[in-house]
Amino acid sequence: MKNKTLLILIAVVIVLGIVLFTMVFTGKQTTAPTTEPVNENATVNSNSETFLQDFVACKVNQIVGQGADPSQTFTASILGIENGKCHYKLDVGGSGVDCLFPSEALSDKLLNQLFGNAEGLEDVVATSCTPY
Repeated sequence: MKNKTLLILIAVVIVLGIVLFTMVFTGKQTTAPTTEPVNENATVNSNSETFLQDFVACKVNQIVGQGADPSQTFTASILGIENGKCHYKLDVGGSGVDCLFPSEALSDKLLNQLFGNAEGLEDVVATSCTPY
């Protein structure tokens, strides 16, 4: 049962990651955020150009865009520090992953893993993220 849950989590992360990766790296325009950050006083950056740097620093940022299917939107959110961990959420069409990463795990490789590219960090994603 645990292996099946892990496989489902990995599959969801890969699919969502591919959609996000396509949007971020094809230069599609992002839109203003639609949800409030964890820190209500924080300003959401909503900038795909600084998303990687903000992810590594766990600075609040959110990008919203369309996937390969124009009717499907995605939202990638860095919600800031929560209980000493970085809260990250990826939503594609109402389903996705909700993650709390230890600060020492934050890196460009982890973000790349979330985009569906093998970086050897599957265990970090599996233990830090919950699919919904």
